[in-house]
Amino acid sequence: MKALSLITRRDDLDRQAFRNYYESTHCLLAMKYFPFAQYVRNHLLDAEDLDFDCITEVRLAQVLDVGRIMRSESRNRVLDDEAQFMRQEMIRVGSAHELLLSDWRDIKPAGGCAGERVVVLLPPNASATAQLVRAQTLLQVLAGGEFYDIKASLDQLQKGASILPFAALLWLEAENIEELQSSLTRALKGDERCIRVATCRSDADELKERFVAFLP
Repeated sequence: MKALSLITRRDDLDRQAFRNYYESTHCLLAMKYFPFAQYVRNHLLDAEDLDFDCITEVRLAQVLDVGRIMRSESRNRVLDDEAQFMRQEMIRVGSAHELLLSDWRDIKPAGGCAGERVVVLLPPNASATAQLVRAQTLLQVLAGGEFYDIKASLDQLQKGASILPFAALLWLEAENIEELQSSLTRALKGDERCIRVATCRSDADELKERFVAFLP
């Protein structure tokens, strides 16, 4: 299980300034005080109408009770820094189960902000089965357009453990990301959205090196 968070920039910052602060300062502070097994920041490159600017993916290397985390000194230290670049009242969090749908072995997760991905946001009224069927249908559409070398995964948000405004996220990675997004956009239905993100990954070595201690 992993956590997904929607993060919204402060009103006086543009997306680039928000991203610069997140990547140069805030994520380093978070890595210092939390034992992450996965820490990925996905900065939106389009969809200015959405009320968030980053989708953050997190897994912890240790099992920690949510209540303990929220009451911890580690949380307090990160909380103080959040006000420097984000609207804290807009943070939304959900727990998700990840399914790997397609894995192109030549695509390897790069550290840092080295790549872009496309993510399809599936509307909140879709059941878990409908989410999976829809994701597979979109992959078939892409295959028909000769997009064979795709890395795809589906994050299904857990009911009762999410306040995110969608039911699932289909993550897609390929060589020609702009053509991929164009093909997907033409295949969308209803309230589905397709957005492009710059993916900033902290790899396992960095997470281990930067972690100092979780402060209760």
